[in-house]
Amino acid sequence: MAVIFIDTNKFIDFYQEAKDPLALLDEIKTHTDKLIVTDQVYNEFHQNRVATLKWLINEFAKTTNHVAPRSSSILNAYGPFAELKTLLNQAKGKAKEIRRYLESIVSDITADPVAKLFDEIYESAAFKLDTALEIIDAARHRKLLGRPPTSPDKHTIGDEVIWETLLAHLRDDLILVSRDKTYSDNLFLLSTEFTLRTKHTIRITENVADALRLAGEVPSDRLKQEETQIAEQLPQLLPQSSGSSGRAASTA
Repeated sequence: MAVIFIDTNKFIDFYQEAKDPLALLDEIKTHTDKLIVTDQVYNEFHQNRVATLKWLINEFAKTTNHVAPRSSSILNAYGPFAELKTLLNQAKGKAKEIRRYLESIVSDITADPVAKLFDEIYESAAFKLDTALEIIDAARHRKLLGRPPTSPDKHTIGDEVIWETLLAHLRDDLILVSRDKTYSDNLFLLSTEFTLRTKHTIRITENVADALRLAGEVPSDRLKQEETQIAEQLPQLLPQSSGSSGRAASTA
């Protein structure tokens, strides 16, 4: 049997990326019999949620605060220009409404649809793994040695704790979902270690829907349709900044 582990960043991505439809969280809920969760991921999600929402509010404001067309006498005398200004004022009003919504779910987690679904997924997951003290000690040792998965620019040991937890408990083939390059760039080393420790195999993907397919699950028609729509709209939905340096910092 293959089981699925989804790294924290994939859940946080629902606040800062446009690649996956929110329906994907509903889809995950229907496959929790194959899902592994850890208390480390639960804690990381709730630690990063507020910071990421605040980042999203700032990024959204940057794209909506400065919509003001150049004016001139000849333009002011042209009817469609007045219509344009009216539409832009309406857009600014709608943007303020959206910012108020985002600000409200920062403090009211019960109104946050991502957090609500994340907690439901966590509670219904078939396999819940806790972080014992010996796992933390092993993670610290891994960090000191610089053995993957590790992030050299971080002082925290979240990746190391998660990996040591999986090694300690799993005796199944694993599909690991993460956009963290510390996993994909070190696949050979991690795969070798995982097989030695568990006698099973590991596959890594950035896409939750692909992980479900690898585990033998059939995505719903709704998810297939929304994935197609997202793919078609992606150039318009994604921010036009380079890399991920503008994202909210993660403590994971």
